[in-house]
Amino acid sequence: MTFNPIVEPDQSITRDGALARSAVSDASRFNVGPGRALLPVVRDSREQRPYAFTGLPVEVEVGALATGDYSIRGHESKVTVERKSLGDLVHCLTGDRARFMRELERMRDFAAVAVVVESPQHALRTGRYLGGVNPRAAWQSALALMQRYRVPFIFCMDRADAEQVTFDILRHYWRDQGATAGGGSGRAGAGMPPCCRTPPSPRARTGATPTQHPHPRTGRADHEVETPNSTGQTQNAVASRQAQAQAQATDRTAAREDGLAGRRRAQATR
Repeated sequence: MTFNPIVEPDQSITRDGALARSAVSDASRFNVGPGRALLPVVRDSREQRPYAFTGLPVEVEVGALATGDYSIRGHESKVTVERKSLGDLVHCLTGDRARFMRELERMRDFAAVAVVVESPQHALRTGRYLGGVNPRAAWQSALALMQRYRVPFIFCMDRADAEQVTFDILRHYWRDQGATAGGGSGRAGAGMPPCCRTPPSPRARTGATPTQHPHPRTGRADHEVETPNSTGQTQNAVASRQAQAQAQATDRTAAREDGLAGRRRAQATR
């Protein structure tokens, strides 16, 4: 029996259009262009409704994946994303549960995995699908499988959002692999492909020192950042605070001694 989600036409069309525009803007953010490295995505040949990743820096290769629907070339046994429509998920939680559990069991050996659902969570919990499956039972079944196999189910706004999330999951994994490969060079992300690099922050580009906010009681900064130009100033400030603390300790000692002497004189006059 085939289950299909109930879709609200007006909302889904509007939302798809907005997400499609955001995907194009994301592509420009990842420096797509001639000579740029692309994310080497492998799509399972049995995928019924494949993502095109339009406007995203992706090079799609069709292959046979033992687990999941999308992976990265050369990392097919380490990272995978399983795509599910809401109807597919409900069917996997009920009639096709045994096969789905075997797949989740295989996912436990992966470094990065996710089941990406093309509908929001409330659609499952309120029964926005065809079939007589109790929504509460379906939701509890999903929670139980997530907990048992340690595989996250990521509920998205719709199919376009799920496509973007699938790309982001694979991109983050690939970026981490690049950062690890480039860790020995002393430059963060040296081995990272251009499609996955994060532009440096304005502070990193200009070398500006963060604004320091004084503590309301002590007057000291919450944190201090030492630079070549401020090292001497920082050392002077530390020495000044140490001298001030020593003077205060001396004053307290003198005050205690004066108090003891006064009490002795008073006892002697009695």
